[in-house]
Amino acid sequence: MEIQALRYVVTLAEELYFGRAAGRHFISAQPFGQRVQRLEREWGCGCSSGPAGGWF
Repeated sequence: MEIQALRYVVTLAEELYFGRAAGRHFISAQPFGQRVQRLEREWGCGCSSGPAGGWF
């Protein structure tokens, strides 16, 4: 588990929006979401589960 990935999850929880959360870390939404998904797989949960159509 990486500390940066944990920071991403915290930022996502604060912003509730991938684009703004990614912007706070100066990266685009796609790699940001991939890092969050990787952490979710590691934890075995869907912390960022969103709308049925997906976030993007």
